[in-house]
Amino acid sequence: MQPTVLVVDDIPEVVKLIGGMLRESGYHVLEATGGSAAIGMLRSECIDLLVTDLDMPGVSGPELVRRAWKFAPQLPVVFLTAYSGAKDIPCEMLSRARIVTKPSAKALRGAIAQALEHSRTCGGTSLPLRKCRVGRKATKPGLRTGLSVLLGL
Repeated sequence: MQPTVLVVDDIPEVVKLIGGMLRESGYHVLEATGGSAAIGMLRSECIDLLVTDLDMPGVSGPELVRRAWKFAPQLPVVFLTAYSGAKDIPCEMLSRARIVTKPSAKALRGAIAQALEHSRTCGGTSLPLRKCRVGRKATKPGLRTGLSVLLGL
């Protein structure tokens, strides 16, 4: 079973582009335009990896990650940013998340592979807060954490 990746950005075209390329690579992709739209998906879907824009209006990338980690503390995360550097990412997230400057496809592929591999080798699947059916919908509230690799920008 392919990992499920939730792609979140406030620019719909970016979400579609990344989501489409991930699908072409064989991954199960969920798309959300903005952090607020992603919150419901985090509660109702089995997510293996969160790829989110850093700077979004309303619910920002770091705020989205804080909320996601309440349900699934080991969920791997890749932040996308149009700016170089991580000055807007809280310190507690820097050691646990990957950061990719848009639009580096090679860097994004590498960061995603590293995040999922780290999650797998560090027990990312040992704390599922709900059971996920093969059909991908959750049977109980919460999130499923880490497994595999993705992206082909």
